[in-house]
Amino acid sequence: MVSTIGIGFRRQLTRRMLRIGLLVVILLPSLALLGSSAVADTVVPATWTAEYYNNTLLADAPGVVRNDASINFDWGSGSPGAGINADNFSVRWTSSVYFSVSQSYNFYATVDDGVRIWVDGSLVLDKWYPQSRTTHTATKWLAAGTHQVRVEYFEATGDAVCIVSIAGAGAVSSAGEIIVDDQSSHFIWGGPSSGWYGRSYGYGSHLYWTWNSYSTQYHWGKWFPYVPTAGNWEAYVYIPSRYHGTKHATYTIYHNGTSNSTVINQNIYYNQWVSLGTYYFAGGAGEYVFLNDVTGETYGTRFVGFDAVKFVRRDGGSPVPPSGCTITPILGFGRIWSTYSSVRAKLGCPTAVEASVWAAEETFQGGYMLWRQDTTFIYALYNSGTWQGFDDTWTDSEPDFDGTIVAPSGLYQPVRGFGKVWRLQPGVRTTLGWGTTEERGFTGSVQPFSGGLMFWSNVQGIFVLYNDGTWQRYY
Repeated sequence: MVSTIGIGFRRQLTRRMLRIGLLVVILLPSLALLGSSAVADTVVPATWTAEYYNNTLLADAPGVVRNDASINFDWGSGSPGAGINADNFSVRWTSSVYFSVSQSYNFYATVDDGVRIWVDGSLVLDKWYPQSRTTHTATKWLAAGTHQVRVEYFEATGDAVCIVSIAGAGAVSSAGEIIVDDQSSHFIWGGPSSGWYGRSYGYGSHLYWTWNSYSTQYHWGKWFPYVPTAGNWEAYVYIPSRYHGTKHATYTIYHNGTSNSTVINQNIYYNQWVSLGTYYFAGGAGEYVFLNDVTGETYGTRFVGFDAVKFVRRDGGSPVPPSGCTITPILGFGRIWSTYSSVRAKLGCPTAVEASVWAAEETFQGGYMLWRQDTTFIYALYNSGTWQGFDDTWTDSEPDFDGTIVAPSGLYQPVRGFGKVWRLQPGVRTTLGWGTTEERGFTGSVQPFSGGLMFWSNVQGIFVLYNDGTWQRYY
């Protein structure tokens, strides 16, 4: 359990750091770090011409005109500069920005209060209203070259914040590398925004960090490579010189329906790429690198850093999936199928992709019953490791249960389709015994294989039913 003292310290530190304005800056990838084979999604703004007005309407003559190197301001309750009000002011920034790749770009704006962003005279983001500190995102496809970007902002009363950044959506370089930076749309994060901090260090001159947790997850990040061709890809994480202090960062690589975890001591590396290993990626949205703030170290004592992840192709062509199957199971089914060779050998290849189904289940003294709506089929799984299947022939015109059968206290007579099979099929009742729970409905997942099927219950785990009449369960 996290102590309230630790939480209070973390919140105080959050407020203090927000006040001094140590947050995200405009994305300026360092070419010295990129090298010749880097992903080419560079966004290079020139100096921003800034016009500051002593009203919220960008009206009349500006009170101050100056050049701002970046739009990265957390003024708090103060003034943005001499001659400008602390409240009820507005700013217009304009710049010629160079975009090196034709692709979609993400525009991020963290503001208190209103903001608008134009590119080449076209409105991209419009959040022109009073609001507490909020981060907004907009996406626009841009051809490579220089574009005119205009940012407008107004402050009403209270704290004043305007932080704007631009990031490419990520691309594959000619050298077969994919770099997903923390400012890319292929990086997503979760957890309270008050616990995330941005710094002008690391790959692309930006990173995120948060405080570590001992055992409870509060913050997490995912980097999605969306590899264009299936094959073996080596994953690297970029560890900069600062704000990566945990000795136990657990990176989990989700790939081709399975996962592998690697623990990295972020404290011993300095501005370098660190390998997580080489893995087979099939391609798609279910593959990513995951990191959270759980480190097992004393709560709130270590930085957990989130910067760029790089994926490097380690073979040529597009090899056949390791299974030799045309369909490769993913997620939980993929984890079991890939991890246990005996399961893979008996099940064989999938004959269709995983699908969601409405289902019902009930546990018994001697096993378990499962019903699938899509096939109206009932499975009786016995504790002996064998199973039987029956068509569900029960209809609404029939009674739910047999009133002459009374279950012992704390146990249950199965009802409806389960009850009909339990009463009428030889051996089912005597083998299963009484129900230990009542029947419940839920949405499960199922996938057929040449040698059986896999079924997932959010309570009971994953069942593997083989065509030879045996079954196994995994969690």
